[in-house]
Amino acid sequence: MAPSSNRHFFIPALILFIILASMIDTANAYIDPNTGGYAFQILFPLISAVVGIFLFFKNQVISLWRTLARLLRRKSDDQS
Repeated sequence: MAPSSNRHFFIPALILFIILASMIDTANAYIDPNTGGYAFQILFPLISAVVGIFLFFKNQVISLWRTLARLLRRKSDDQS
């Protein structure tokens, strides 16, 4: 898959998001302070865990990605 193929999906999705976001009217609602605190207690550990896992395995993922790219590049050179 070419790197620019993601760009063909991203730009129309971004334009659609901007159009839909500009059509939103005010909600006349609020978040109860206790609900906000509860959401923070749930979301903060989850986000911290995801970031921690990413940072812990970042070098392994980068190494795997480079190895796969090297193998694919070598395979395409052999077919030429």
